[in-house]
Amino acid sequence: MRRGATWWARRPPVMAPVALLLALTACGGQASGVTPTAPGRIAVLAASHVPATIGGLEVKREDVGQTVAAAGPAYVDAVAMYGLRAGSVLEATLEVGRFAPGSRYRSARFQAGIVNRIGSTTPRRYRLGRDVVYLTTGPRQNLAVWFRGRLLMILTVRQDYRTARALLRDALEVRA
Repeated sequence: MRRGATWWARRPPVMAPVALLLALTACGGQASGVTPTAPGRIAVLAASHVPATIGGLEVKREDVGQTVAAAGPAYVDAVAMYGLRAGSVLEATLEVGRFAPGSRYRSARFQAGIVNRIGSTTPRRYRLGRDVVYLTTGPRQNLAVWFRGRLLMILTVRQDYRTARALLRDALEVRA
């Protein structure tokens, strides 16, 4: 199979769902005092308040059932993933993970432990309005990570998407 620009445009960014579950299996450790959600017990997050469009892109809930079922112990009890499309082209994904009760999700150290495991570059911290957003990159994609109470949100955008900053601003308005 030829892997040209068309192939990439139609493939979902696969790093994000893997990064979310990997990051959340490793943060905290035994010293956290939190019992991780057992394998096979992570749920698909119930319908939330994600709008039908974000930044002019159509939002569609993605099936993450197999990924969630295959995950090991994690410090989330539910996850959801949304594809953001321009027609049939997947431009970005928005992932939402809900921390399990008892997680130290408000702790800067806990958050840093998560953020440092997502992406392939050292995350840069920015304040955008009321939110602290961490920006990093992955293979041909840019990632933005932020926390909302018990929720972890990850926006993964194709590197060649022209209005990524505007899309991030619009995604920050989502109250999942």
